[in-house]
Amino acid sequence: QRSFQNQDYASAIDNYLRAEEIFQAKKKYKDSYSRMKNLRNISECYYEIGEYNKCIDIAKFILNNYDSDRWMNMRLWNLIADSYYNIAEYTKSIEYLNIIINNTSVVDEKIYSLYKTAACSAKDGNNIGAIEFSLKAVNLINQQGVTFPFEYAYILHNLIYFFLASSYLPHIITMFYFLSVLVHHR
Repeated sequence: QRSFQNQDYASAIDNYLRAEEIFQAKKKYKDSYSRMKNLRNISECYYEIGEYNKCIDIAKFILNNYDSDRWMNMRLWNLIADSYYNIAEYTKSIEYLNIIINNTSVVDEKIYSLYKTAACSAKDGNNIGAIEFSLKAVNLINQQGVTFPFEYAYILHNLIYFFLASSYLPHIITMFYFLSVLVHHR
């Protein structure tokens, strides 16, 4: 634990793997919550050192073999989505971001996941998808009355970029209409 907190992820992985050996050896701990947390810590360490495929494999193992709580699932889905993003597998990242979007009631999480989905869509060359997810994020911000000035401005900035990158006149016209509505709405 201390190695992880000190960002010495290689040592942390060694320590967590030693603990994993103990969990494997003692049957009564094999399916325990402590083992699940230990595996999650290993997955997070692999993420931190850029071993994204190992991170994904362990996170999926936990999701498939343990009954984890909402917080644990969200953390694992985020690890998987972010790992896929980092290895440029944007479609798979979007798959896990959609799981988060559909399973969270936390507005911040949903907005951030919508924004990340827009970014993945853009990276995947799908500017229309990027526009749609950016609009969903902005609409959610407006519906909830949530005031995130920086995040809101950043999403709007990217939304304008996605509209312009789409090079499709109806989208550009829609962008200007949308911006005029936002200016009058705020």
